[in-house]
Amino acid sequence: MKAVPNGKVCAAPALWPTLWIMMTMAVAVALPATATAQYRDGDTPVVTPVSAPAAEPPFDPVPAFSQAYRLAGHPVVMLLWNRSLSDQTQAQTEQRKTITDSARGSRQASTKTTSDRADSATLTDEDASAQRKRTIVTGNYESGDNAAPNAGPQSASALMLQRAFMAELQRGGVRFVDRTMAVRTTAATAHRAGGDRQLIEADAMLKHAQLVMEVLPVADKRAPAGHAFDVRTRRVADGRELAAVYTHAMPSAPPQRPGGWVAGKDGYEFRHPLAPPPPNAVELGQALARDVMLALGGRLHAESRAPK
Repeated sequence: MKAVPNGKVCAAPALWPTLWIMMTMAVAVALPATATAQYRDGDTPVVTPVSAPAAEPPFDPVPAFSQAYRLAGHPVVMLLWNRSLSDQTQAQTEQRKTITDSARGSRQASTKTTSDRADSATLTDEDASAQRKRTIVTGNYESGDNAAPNAGPQSASALMLQRAFMAELQRGGVRFVDRTMAVRTTAATAHRAGGDRQLIEADAMLKHAQLVMEVLPVADKRAPAGHAFDVRTRRVADGRELAAVYTHAMPSAPPQRPGGWVAGKDGYEFRHPLAPPPPNAVELGQALARDVMLALGGRLHAESRAPK
């Protein structure tokens, strides 16, 4: 050891090679521990895509709508699905005339032959008669009901959409009355002698429902189903419109998944996530009910808070 002028002690120059070897060995011993600390068990591998953050649950309008519907007195709703409510007070009728023709005929013939020594002749007499009968039937017939002009037999997807729409509204407390049953029972009790279809339907609304909800599809290429929906809700007592909604019925977007690096033939390459599948009929029906509850619930809530 050697003393220096500032009072510190340092190793002699001859010991420096020995100290260098000792420091190198210490670093070599520490390297495996350092490498192990960089890659611990349970860590996410470098090439594994990072999972998407947990998405917030979609907005549920049912609690707020249920409260507004309850404050409004749980009004009974008659649903007109793909059926318009026209302003005609009587069903249109048309007169039809049916003509039936029938014919019957007969033919009689007689033959007479005469002969002479060299000549002969044949005479024929014919008698034809015909009879024709015409029958004319007239009557008045209803030209049709108020179904939408393009309404046809319901497909399975259309039926599922309607059922999902009604089920979501019923989850919010809505009470539906079946239109067919209301019309039939009203005709049986108040129109046994016969009556106009439009008047019977109006009596059924006054007797069994407080609200009428009309849902009509409208061709719209921007909508995911190829058609949007025009929904109108009216009061039966005074005909006042509570809510009118035009919507594409867009379901809530699923959480966006991130892409990731995957091994390819030329090394790792980034793959974008697949596009989500198009919404099905149940998702469209639930989205349609969501938009209707947002509009109708707001109006019911405002009316319940308005001064009487």
